[in-house]
Amino acid sequence: MERLAAGIEQLEENDLLPIIKTILDNQTSEMYVQCNVDGTLLPSLFAALVLTNFVEGEFHFDLYTLGNNVLSQLWEYTRKKVDV
Repeated sequence: MERLAAGIEQLEENDLLPIIKTILDNQTSEMYVQCNVDGTLLPSLFAALVLTNFVEGEFHFDLYTLGNNVLSQLWEYTRKKVDV
């Protein structure tokens, strides 16, 4: 988990959108995921696109809540982009 987190932190800004999309596409109620733009929570892919491309904001998630399928996808993607 720590290696995945470190790898995600090393990604270039343009490489983060697929991370966000993967998380939002697979989001369940058990997952901690939060899009916050200017103090407003935006729980959608559109919000993530707005967040990453046009305005300053934050996207938070807890790796420990994402589940094995999402973690596997994030690991494979991150491993292809950076040395983890």
